[in-house]
Amino acid sequence: MVNFWSSVFALPKRFYEKVDSLCCAFLWKNRASSATGTRVSWADICKPKKEWGLGLRKLEEFERVFTLKRVWNLFSEPGSLWVAWLHLNVFYRRSYWSITDSQRLSPSVRSMIPIKDIVAEFLRCSKSANFWYDYWTDIGPLIEVFGYRGPRELLISLEAAVVKATENGEWTLPPARSDEAETLQIVLSTMTPPDQSKGVDTFLWRNGEGHYVPKFSIKETWHSIRDIAPTVQWDSMV
Repeated sequence: MVNFWSSVFALPKRFYEKVDSLCCAFLWKNRASSATGTRVSWADICKPKKEWGLGLRKLEEFERVFTLKRVWNLFSEPGSLWVAWLHLNVFYRRSYWSITDSQRLSPSVRSMIPIKDIVAEFLRCSKSANFWYDYWTDIGPLIEVFGYRGPRELLISLEAAVVKATENGEWTLPPARSDEAETLQIVLSTMTPPDQSKGVDTFLWRNGEGHYVPKFSIKETWHSIRDIAPTVQWDSMV
């Protein structure tokens, strides 16, 4: 039940803390009143068995995974009513990458904004990727390479997709006027320009093995963002 609501709404952090506290108290004391005097921390118990834990899940950690899932849905499910509403009412002027936190935004949307760095590590695309903010080249987000002078130097707006830097299947950047622009052009010379004629673009998400696939895995994403502890050899006996 908690997982379902977490996948839909951004629940308060104190909610997860309270539920985790109740679960911890029940495990150690067989009651939900207090977990005072426990010998092992709940964080350690909620690790996989091969890492000295019992294989339980700490809800507070899964809250981050569900938030990432909502961001994935924003990019990968354009037919969703929720996504359509967001594009019409929230991201109609600024993209996810350039929007800033605001009190006028809903808790679900606000929870998606502080994790842009994590999203950038997992999400990949080509034509639909944002030219400045997405990780679509080996040199990382171009906004970090050029700074905010970049749009003026390359004549590409902050909201533009990568495909806006192409024409007729070729890169169409202006002549390089800086070392950064020269480096970018060298990198682009090794990349195939995105082409709208090849059909709809597909968003990819990094799985546990570091490969990018067209689906989101809660389990593999959780394993990728959590703190990994040393393993033990006797986990099969637990």
